[in-house]
Amino acid sequence: MRRKQELWRYLTLEKFAWMLETSKLYHARLDLLGDPFEGAVTKPHFEREEAKAKSGDPWAAVLRPVRRQGTDRFLEYACCWHASSVESAAMWKLYASENAGVAIVSSPERLVEAVDLTPFAGTLGPVEYLDFDNDEMVIHRQAPPRPPLKAIQGFTKRKSFEHEQEVRGMIDGRGLVLQVLTKMNRLDPSELKEKMPPGVAVNIDLGVVVGAIYISPLAQSCFRQVVEMMAERCGLKERVRASTLNGEPLY
Repeated sequence: MRRKQELWRYLTLEKFAWMLETSKLYHARLDLLGDPFEGAVTKPHFEREEAKAKSGDPWAAVLRPVRRQGTDRFLEYACCWHASSVESAAMWKLYASENAGVAIVSSPERLVEAVDLTPFAGTLGPVEYLDFDNDEMVIHRQAPPRPPLKAIQGFTKRKSFEHEQEVRGMIDGRGLVLQVLTKMNRLDPSELKEKMPPGVAVNIDLGVVVGAIYISPLAQSCFRQVVEMMAERCGLKERVRASTLNGEPLY
């Protein structure tokens, strides 16, 4: 992943306003992102670990109930970006109200400099798209460059989503578990899932994170004025741009 690569985050107006007003970047819990395979493992990996547990491997046996409950899916939090050198018409339709959306342009370099993960641990990197029926995985917890990101749960998705070209910031929410456990009488994964927060917001330096702000190609002129007024309060008005999809052909 190139440090100066352009990363786009397509937002509805209310999410954009929340980011400006709070100077925070929201990371949503994996199991709440809408794809039931978020944080899941591939079939070959699951079958291999099941076989190890049945053969008497003590560590595999310990992890078996955790794996079956899908615990990792509600202990990890993600902030998703689209990697591209150009604006995407498809992303406007998928992740923003087409006539009232905003796209933030940043880069890995900007995010690393400006996002304060305290007190969490986090990783920024590209999602790898796998065949979940046939591809193997080896799960690790260490940050890249070793092992590859596809070995870290949360950095893999099905090939059906390859068009997203996603780069995501991942926060390990295990530090929150201790806070939650103090309010529980016993360790019950299903109860833990209900008590873990739906998202984690971390502080950011808006002036560094935001390289440009693009307006939806179908937005009315008054919508741009609203975005400019909001951006001006944060010293970002000069970074507001019209959509490049509104250009006129020369022929």
